[in-house]
Amino acid sequence: MVDIKRLRTILEESLILIGILGIIFVFQPIYIILYSLGWYMILFATLAYVVFTIVPADIGSGKKLVVEYFKVLLIILIVVAVFILFSVYIAPHMVY
Repeated sequence: MVDIKRLRTILEESLILIGILGIIFVFQPIYIILYSLGWYMILFATLAYVVFTIVPADIGSGKKLVVEYFKVLLIILIVVAVFILFSVYIAPHMVY
């Protein structure tokens, strides 16, 4: 049997390392391709970390797990939508 807590810890630590590596790629001054790759790594690591860690580890049934993932997905989509709407609203006020 796979130890879920150990697997979850390895996943969380891997995602944190991917995020840190992405930050290093963004701040390196030599290659533009690493700069772009760094932003994608940061985006992936952040989204994956949120999705994998916000759902409680002690969920027993598969149906309950699916419901929890949909709740998390809905929260993420609402936050992104609010951010986009706020950006669209504020952008014309930023232009002089």
